[in-house]
Amino acid sequence: MRKTNRTVLAVLALSAMTAVAGCGAEPAVRLAAADSDGLGLEQVRVGIAFDQGGRGDKSFNDAAAAGLDRAKKELEVDGVEVTLSEETEEERTAKLRELAKSGRNPVIAVGFLYAKAVQTVAAEFPDTTFAIVDDDSFSAPNVVSWSSPRSRAPTWGRPRR
Repeated sequence: MRKTNRTVLAVLALSAMTAVAGCGAEPAVRLAAADSDGLGLEQVRVGIAFDQGGRGDKSFNDAAAAGLDRAKKELEVDGVEVTLSEETEEERTAKLRELAKSGRNPVIAVGFLYAKAVQTVAAEFPDTTFAIVDDDSFSAPNVVSWSSPRSRAPTWGRPRR
């Protein structure tokens, strides 16, 4: 597996672990300090695009933000985040394109509403790895998808039957 894909999976794993176990848990995923080819540690420059609500939504955005914060601290990644203001398809595409153009790799999109934008921008930047949270409606060689099974979706706030 390419190093960038391992990094995307590590950041997503940290996000998922944070959502499940809370910020105080010991990390289960660590990146090696050096590759086996002897080239040493390359700083990972992550870009993350939040969905509607951004930080503070008590959902996927907060889990992703906690994972990014933890990855910055424990894996020493260089992370940048963007939040939508207009919440349009054009803005989603522009935000992902901005992250990719600035050299962020991987670029992580939080939420299924980014699906079309990820498809578009991933095709424009084939050497950049993209990840999308909560969508697996398409596949591309440079896209990693993560979607929780609907049967295990949270039931917070729903009445018991």
